[in-house]
Amino acid sequence: MNRQITVVVFSKIESKADYQRIFLQGRKLFLPGLKFYFLTGQPKTRVAVIVSKKVAARAIRRNLFKRRIKGALLAAKDALEQLKISLLIVAQPAISEQDYETIKKEIDTFLQKNRA
Repeated sequence: MNRQITVVVFSKIESKADYQRIFLQGRKLFLPGLKFYFLTGQPKTRVAVIVSKKVAARAIRRNLFKRRIKGALLAAKDALEQLKISLLIVAQPAISEQDYETIKKEIDTFLQKNRA
């Protein structure tokens, strides 16, 4: 029997009200492949990743981009947890030409710009 183990690293942003609050009240940072919307001063770090059908029509591609983004977030876990933010990452169409390393660099750029 082959079981997959899921490790939860960050809490998820789940409610529609939280998404709206982050979009409307949060700060924004736009990079070529990713848009970052975030609220600072939160009790713990929460993360959500959005990849729309405009970015990739097929679910296989959308899931690939989500896995790459989540992998890059996992690599920067310690720095991200120190920020205590609610972070919403929205993929842009340019992400389809980017590999994992480029996505990781964009997330590192976000972290450098938002260090306290």
